[in-house]
Amino acid sequence: MHVGRLDCATTLLVVATTSVEMKSATELNVCVFRGASVLLVAFERLAWLASRVMMRLQMHCNTVL
Repeated sequence: MHVGRLDCATTLLVVATTSVEMKSATELNVCVFRGASVLLVAFERLAWLASRVMMRLQMHCNTVL
C-alpha cells in the first residue's frame, strides 16, 4: 500500500514539474483510479462500522427501556 502511494506522489511530481506526456498521463489515470478504489473501500468500511454502532446502540436502548 505504501509503495502505491509513493508511486502516486512520484507521478504527480513528474506531471507537475515536466510537460504532460502520454506516459505520465496514463500513470496519473492509474493513480487516480487506485485512489478512488481506496476511498471507496474506506467509505464502505466506515458505513459498515456505522451500521454496527447504530445496531448496538439500538439494542442498548431497547434493553434500557
